[in-house]
Amino acid sequence: MSATQATHYAVIRTSGERITPTRVAWVDTLFGQTVRLFFGLGALEDSTHYQLTVLGVRDAWGQPLFAADSATVETYTGLWYSYPIHDVLQRKCTPCHRAGNAGGNYRTDSYEALYDFGSDASSNPRPNLIPGDARSLLVIRTSPRHSMFNAGHLSYAESQLFINWIVTYQARR
Repeated sequence: MSATQATHYAVIRTSGERITPTRVAWVDTLFGQTVRLFFGLGALEDSTHYQLTVLGVRDAWGQPLFAADSATVETYTGLWYSYPIHDVLQRKCTPCHRAGNAGGNYRTDSYEALYDFGSDASSNPRPNLIPGDARSLLVIRTSPRHSMFNAGHLSYAESQLFINWIVTYQARR
């Protein structure tokens, strides 16, 4: 299948440098089929803007997947509160956890509010968010099989996003 040929993908840094994946894999997941691009270590820089162009990819019947035979999307590497964490919080958490309606006294409507103490403060006097700490309440409550994972209808990918942002990226703004 042409979607697994690395030459069909071009990643361009803002500097204009082109980066080609070293390998491409077709992955059948629980949520559908997807293409995973693999790059050599150090090929992509953290906190960098990229454009990904897919060109010449055809479906099983030989028809182009895109009207113009190519498509380009912009993406950023790394995790930040400003993107994509804020968007997930706004969609999944803030409707219940905002000023005037702070579910469990825990607010998610601002970066600063994430550091407050929630309803667990009397039994567990720790902030809800501690950068680098996998035991932060935000990590625990949004993990599969925990209350907010189910109540917020989080996906496994969204749950993993919180873990990576807090632990790996130190909950950066």
